[in-house]
Order: sequence, then structure tokens, then C-alpha cells
Amino acid sequence: MAGERELKILLNGFANDSYKLIPWLCKKLVETNPGAVATFTVDDSGMFNQLFVAFNSSLHGFRVGCCPMLFIDAAHLKGNYQGQLLATNAYDANNQRFPVAFAVVSSKSIPDWTWFLENLKIKLNDDRKVVIVSDRNTSIRHAVEIVFDSEYHAFCSRHLMENLKGCMRRLRLLKAKKEVIEDYVNQLIYTRDTVKFDLYLSKIHNQNLDIYGWILDSDPPHWANSLFKGRRHDKFTSNLAESFNAWVLEAR
Repeated sequence: MAGERELKILLNGFANDSYKLIPWLCKKLVETNPGAVATFTVDDSGMFNQLFVAFNSSLHGFRVGCCPMLFIDAAHLKGNYQGQLLATNAYDANNQRFPVAFAVVSSKSIPDWTWFLENLKIKLNDDRKVVIVSDRNTSIRHAVEIVFDSEYHAFCSRHLMENLKGCMRRLRLLKAKKEVIEDYVNQLIYTRDTVKFDLYLSKIHNQNLDIYGWILDSDPPHWANSLFKGRRHDKFTSNLAESFNAWVLEAR
């Protein structure tokens, strides 16, 4: 609606003017928030490319008061210039969402994710083994492998189950068999016992060889509790990251 657009312009100004202010905004943010990080890049023509922001209270708060897990995800920006909002969140001591850092980039590509995670790792300066939790997005997987220890990259169990259901639909499995396999895969996800993991994996093998092969190809050490090298602290989904995306929906 024209009236709504005009009101937003009146309140917020034009988007292209906001991008012109990024150097000034970054400078002022660092000046007025000691220890904060605000950095940006431009392309060869001098046009905006990437922005990374992390407040000192967020960086320090993560180190001293949060579980050593980072939940990362991307969300579409809906303005005239589109782009992606990359963000990472953690759980604080009250088990509540704790925003740590965010970036504005052009895409969800490997270079953009790598740039974001490199800045995040340097600024966090955390000696703990930090677990990264995300969906199985290819760009995220490659970027985490480049920047962090890939053994500590945990996949979201909810996304895994959604992928599994899609695989079973394509195979046209009967409802009863689907339910049995879903139960077995849930056992694979949550059990802390490798003997039980092997037991339920063999049961899946007996149910359907295609699903058995799919499980082996899905990198179980990244989502199976008994095989994962790090500690998941009973956090098996990336819902925290997605709740952040919903929280900032209007601003996006």
C-alpha cells in the first residue's frame, strides 16, 4: 500500500541513504560501546558487500555465562536490496535466547558464511570447545569445516527428521513402516549408548535398505548423541536460531 510505504520512508528514510551511513554507524557503535565490533566490506566498485556486528556485552556474556553452543541460521531480508541476515544465538544460564552476533551479507554462499564465522571466532576468543548447531545446509557445513573443528558441528535433529520423511515419501513406504522407522531414528538420535545405536541401526537395515543407506550417508557423527565428539547439553535442534528469525521478522 502506497500510504504504508510512504509512512515507512518518513520514519526510516530511504534504504540507499541507510547504506551510505554504514561507515559512520560502525564508527559510532565502536566509540559508544567499548569492546564492540562493527566491521564492513565493500566490493571493487565501492558498493556495500558485508557487515558484521557484535556488542561487547554479547561476546563477554557468551564467554562467562552461556552454554558453549552457538546456533546459527540465515534469514531473508525483504527490503529493496534483499540480502541475508546471518545470526548466531546461545542459551544463557536461564535457558533463554542470548543473541551473540549478526551479519548482513548478499547471499548464503560459502564465502559469506566463512567471513561471518571467521569474524565470530576471532572476536569470541573463547578457549572452550564450542559446538556449532545448524541445519545441514551445504554452505554452512563447508564454512564450519574451514573455520571451526568440523567434529563439533551438530546437525539439527528436526531438520534431519524432515529430510527422512521426505525420503520415505519418495520411496512410497506404508504409514505403519514409516512410523516404525521414525521411532528407530529417534532412538539413534538420542541414545548415549553406542551399543543401542548399533542395535537400532540394524533394525533399520532389516526394515528398508534404502533408508539404511540414507542414514549412513547423512553423517551420523554430526547428529547421533552417542557418536558426537562434543557435548550437546540436551540441545538437539536449531529452533533457537529460527526463533530469533521470527523475533526480528518485522525488522527484516
